[in-house]
Formats: sequence, C-alpha cells, structure tokens
Amino acid sequence: MKIKKVSHFDDVTGYMEAWQELAAHQPMMSPQWIIPWWRSYCENSSRAELCLLIGLDDGQLVGIAPFYVVNKRLTKKLRFLGDGHVCSDHMTLLSQVGCCEAFTAEVANWLSNNAGKTWNAAKLESVDTDDVAMRKLVNQLDRESFSVYHRDSVSSWQVALPPTWEEYLSRLSKNHRKRCRKWHRDWIASEKLQFECVTRLDRLDEAFDHVCRLHNARRGSLGSSGVFEDESFHAFHKDCARELMATGQLRINLLMSDAQPIAAEYQLISPDAVFSYQSGVDPEFLEIGAGNISIMMSIRTAIDDGCQTYDLLRGNEPYKKSWSARESSAFDIHIHQKTMNGSLAHVTLGTQDWLRSVRSVVTGGG
Repeated sequence: MKIKKVSHFDDVTGYMEAWQELAAHQPMMSPQWIIPWWRSYCENSSRAELCLLIGLDDGQLVGIAPFYVVNKRLTKKLRFLGDGHVCSDHMTLLSQVGCCEAFTAEVANWLSNNAGKTWNAAKLESVDTDDVAMRKLVNQLDRESFSVYHRDSVSSWQVALPPTWEEYLSRLSKNHRKRCRKWHRDWIASEKLQFECVTRLDRLDEAFDHVCRLHNARRGSLGSSGVFEDESFHAFHKDCARELMATGQLRINLLMSDAQPIAAEYQLISPDAVFSYQSGVDPEFLEIGAGNISIMMSIRTAIDDGCQTYDLLRGNEPYKKSWSARESSAFDIHIHQKTMNGSLAHVTLGTQDWLRSVRSVVTGGG
C-alpha cells in the first residue's frame, strides 16, 4: 500500500465510486458532502491547502484520510475537511474492511515524514472517543516525535432503534410515551397534520427553502440568528443537497397543516442510520408540540425503513434524552511537534483547560 497526497479534487475523479463506497455509512465523509464544503469554504482561500491522503493498493482505493492544511503565519495546521461552522460529525479515517490497521499506520508514517514541511500542527475536531482508527493514528504519532493533547468536545447523541415502533415506545418514560400516543392520535391519525418525506429532486428546492425558513424563524423567536442566514453555510447546503439527494443520502421531512409546512427536518441518510442534521419549526405551532411531533414521525419513519440508529448528532440539548438517546463522548485532538513552539502550545492548552475548570468551580458550574 502507498499513500498519495491529493492537492486537487480533479485528481480523484477516477476514484469517486470507490470513495462513495467507503463512505456509505458516513454521509458527512462522502464526496457529495466534502467537495461542496471545499468549494464553499476553502477553494478561494489563499490559506487553505487540500491535503487529502488516499491509500492505494495495486491502483485500487483502499483508504481516505480527509485532511486539509490552514497556513497562518508560522503554523501549518492540519484539520479535517468539513470542520468548523458546518459541524461534520463522526469524522475519521475511511478504509476497506481489513485495511484499517495497515492504512492507519501508513497515514501516520506519511504525517511523520512530512511534519515540518506539509504541516507542523493539527487540530482534529470532535473525534468520537470510541473511534478505533483515530486512536491507532494518535497512539502511533504519540510514540514518535509528537505531543498529543486531548480536549473534551461536545458529545453526540444516538437513539438505538428496535424493529418496531411499539418496542421503541416501551423504552420511553411513561409520561413521554403517553405524549407520543396522544400526539399521534390527535394530530396524525386524525389527519389534522400531515407528514411527508421529500426525496425527489424536483421538490428539493422548495423543501430546502422550508427548512431554512422554519429554522431561521425558530432561532429568531429565541433571539438569535439561524445558521442558514450565513451566506457560506447556505451556499454549501444549496450545493451539496442536490448531490446528496441524487445519491439517496438526503431526505427532508415536512410536517404540514393545511398543506403549509410548520416543521421540517433536514436528514442525511445511510443504509442503517438517519442523521438529524438541522430542523425548524414555526413558533406559532410550538404550543401543540409541532417540533416534537416532527421528531416522533421522523423516528417512526426511520424504524419503518429498517434503520438501526437515529443520530441526533452533536449538542447536549436536554430534549435528546427524552427520546431515549444515549450520549457518545468526543474530544478534539491537538498534535504538535516536540519543538520549543510545539511544547509551548501544548502547555498553553493545558493551562487554558485548567483555568476553565477553576472558573467553572468558582461560578458554580462544576
């Protein structure tokens, strides 16, 4: 196996199908997500340099390390493609079954051999604590001439889905189970509200606009701005949504009253999971529980589709526990060479976390 650094996405055109297969269970690592993100956030930046590492075995793609480098003054910082404002979750190293250990070792060797030239520091955001590939990578770098610092990040939350809706309801608290039955009886079964899943490209633009409108309306009612108000964020999703839906990786769920959407959920789809990426609700319909009804129907649809997981992604919002979601911890990985500057950066991170913990205790937050 050999590692090749890709500096332009045109150079991986011949590997797109293989890349898609590697990312089949992780839509936020698919080319339909990563390449539009690059176009929206990095392509016109003089500071960003693509550093996509691909593993080739007899000319066949067997692994992908989705990196880029941000050049700033004396720092060349390695980062995950799709990070930052977009909040791509579950980023890792992709590899064929049986190739994880070999590919991870080769990526670590490449990073070691190119440290100080292509990169001299790394910040890899929100890595799942149980990510085997990333732990192998970090452990190998830690054994060599690098300092590795782990900083707690925001957890993600997943709902394990059983085969039937009734079995799922049995896992909820008694009160929440009653609420779900009442919401379904009073609003869905009575047909006062209608629920539909948009998967057709000819309806995408209209459905996407509803997501943006309802999300921004809900955030506005809370006194903040919605993420879709950001031009780069909106342009990225407008770009990637069409590619994702065309390949069966995107669905938009709409909850409607009198044919007018009052709640929406923007979902990424894999063969065995649904990823609830963004949502919105008309504030005028909060009193009847429109947001909760939308979640309920989204989970029920995922169960009917045979999915095993309904992933609520990053964020510690209290409502997630009520849907029987379980917390998955994550951390940010900071890597520095064992130089004077690297050692200073490492100490600075530790000091910042110590001060943060002291402040939390003093203010009663921990």
